[in-house]
Amino acid sequence: MNTILESFYDLKEILSSFNNLHEKYNWLLTDLDGSFPDKYLDYFIDYRIYNNGMNGNTFWITGKKLTELANKEDIYFIWGAFLPLIRKKL
Repeated sequence: MNTILESFYDLKEILSSFNNLHEKYNWLLTDLDGSFPDKYLDYFIDYRIYNNGMNGNTFWITGKKLTELANKEDIYFIWGAFLPLIRKKL
């Protein structure tokens, strides 16, 4: 279920391809490029922002919060990696 984006995608489109399996996992999002306003950083469990902009930054999020984030209309990605992690209580 690892996903590497190579085109313009709305986050809701990305999650629909997972057929709701994404909610069973925590996720690592990295190397993101696109529209991702800082006002949504509270959705994440943890994140690391580096000085070189969006590329190289890392974000950890639950599947449930990822679904909530997908309902925001101003989020899309051109490039990025979405990696599922083993589900643990957070």
